[in-house]
Amino acid sequence: MFIFDLFVAFAVACLSGMGIGGGGLLVIWFILVRNIPPHAAQGLNLGFFIVSALCAYTHHRKKQRIPQSYLYTIIFSAAAGVFLGCNLAAQSNPAHAKQSFGWFLILCGTANLTRAVLQYVKNRRSRVIPKQV
Repeated sequence: MFIFDLFVAFAVACLSGMGIGGGGLLVIWFILVRNIPPHAAQGLNLGFFIVSALCAYTHHRKKQRIPQSYLYTIIFSAAAGVFLGCNLAAQSNPAHAKQSFGWFLILCGTANLTRAVLQYVKNRRSRVIPKQV
């Protein structure tokens, strides 16, 4: 199972590098497949995320895709969010956290699916249909 875990971590890292919610995918893997409790899965995911974020930041900074003026705002906002999230997680019931995370994923998936369907309908309506002679 260890080799397969490495493969999953590599696949999630690739998705994360492309900007696809890799963290959520890894938490799902930990909880549903590996039977790790939600709080522990979130902690493991945090370690993964820190390494992933540092690698992505280094790459994007090198390509000059991140304006220096945004950097401090992003860092301080992230630090405040982490502090708040850690305090909330420490005070919450693990079963409640698992259920809340599930609903959050359903909500995000529904929003993304709705956005994709609306975009498809919009593109389909704007297409000019040639007249048949």
